[in-house]
Amino acid sequence: DATLLYVALAKASERDGAVDDAEYGVDIGTPQAGAGGESQRLPQLRRRYFFKLLEHCGVEIAQGKGSEIKLLREAKHPFRLGNHYGSNPTIPAFLAAKILKRLGITQQEWTNALADG
Repeated sequence: DATLLYVALAKASERDGAVDDAEYGVDIGTPQAGAGGESQRLPQLRRRYFFKLLEHCGVEIAQGKGSEIKLLREAKHPFRLGNHYGSNPTIPAFLAAKILKRLGITQQEWTNALADG
């Protein structure tokens, strides 16, 4: 159920470092989202927690050129992220959704990472 998933996501995010903000509401936009075509909602998250969840999904976080961070997943195009905003900045919901889509992380993988994280 999409509502139950949203509530679980919100609770896990609040517990583990999400920013308590009105930013809930960006769709991940994966084709696998929901049985009835619903899509999962994604809050903005703190980078450290977001990276922890990505690692659960098989993403390698590596230093790029200069102040760049590379997010790598096998057989997917890498995502380069600037590292200019302090030690644990907020990852906006729209950017998190874009990263998940680029790295090919399905809703099921994301849900499993939240449950494990």
